[in-house]
Amino acid sequence: MAALYESCPFGENENVIVIDDNYTGVQAGVHETAGVKVERMIQGYVDTLKALVESGGVEGKTATKLYEFAETAEQLLKGAASEIGSKKKCCMEKFLEEIDVADEEIY
Repeated sequence: MAALYESCPFGENENVIVIDDNYTGVQAGVHETAGVKVERMIQGYVDTLKALVESGGVEGKTATKLYEFAETAEQLLKGAASEIGSKKKCCMEKFLEEIDVADEEIY
């Protein structure tokens, strides 16, 4: 069970313990989903740049350099955001396991 401690002013600055059994699990999923969304945004950006060149919206050296930039960005960034989101999810799940072990030792 994961617990989130927050300082909350109820009268004379009392500390309140907010318990949410799946807070960390939910947040792990949020990080993974965010990585996937960012990945889609990057791919959309790259696709837009390529489409701009392919449609004739830009010509000459500008078109060449823009297309090269789009390909380089795609090459360098493909999978990066998803990987970061997955790593964050794993870190949060590991944290939850460690806290559960510590809780069992204490109680």
